[in-house]
Amino acid sequence: LILVLFSLIAGGIGLMYLFDSPEYHINKGNHFLYSEEYKKAVTCYEKALSKNPDNTIDIYLYLINCYEKLGYEGKYEEYLLRIIDSNQVNEVQQITAYSKLIALYQEGNSYQTINNLLKACSNEKIVTRFREYMVSVPSFSHKEGSYKEIIPLKMTSPDGDSIYFTLDGSTPTIESEIYKEPIFMEDGVYHFKAICIDEHGVCSDEV
Repeated sequence: LILVLFSLIAGGIGLMYLFDSPEYHINKGNHFLYSEEYKKAVTCYEKALSKNPDNTIDIYLYLINCYEKLGYEGKYEEYLLRIIDSNQVNEVQQITAYSKLIALYQEGNSYQTINNLLKACSNEKIVTRFREYMVSVPSFSHKEGSYKEIIPLKMTSPDGDSIYFTLDGSTPTIESEIYKEPIFMEDGVYHFKAICIDEHGVCSDEV
């Protein structure tokens, strides 16, 4: 009788673990996901996350799928950002997350956010892949220094964007003077600062 009792207790504990494990909740969530019951799927995936599973990134991707279908942009963005901030993510998952985030921001005309997102990215492959969304800094025809002759300073944008500049060292904005032709520097001290601004109003870093 004692052996039977212990066996029943052990079996009950095993069943409790089985029906409350991350894998159980993930499988249950997948069932709801495939049957397009997205809210129920979300509940299961979040329950799985609360169990501190090893495959956190996979669950994030399932949740992203659900939130995209449900139209919950805030949660959708939140989990995409969690993926790109994770040190457990592989390159394919990272590219997927950046692609979805960029598409989301592009839909909302948040091009400056895309530029900032890519500037903060330390993965050069990702940056190169989405280079078209970044605004490059302008370049100068002369290096800083002292000159004995009149200097015709030229500024160029690698991407053909508009260049705005100041001469007094103040931060340039879209309200600053726009560069159109070489600036002839005669006697005196000049302190140039310039930025590029693209057609979406996205600003580069200043130089």
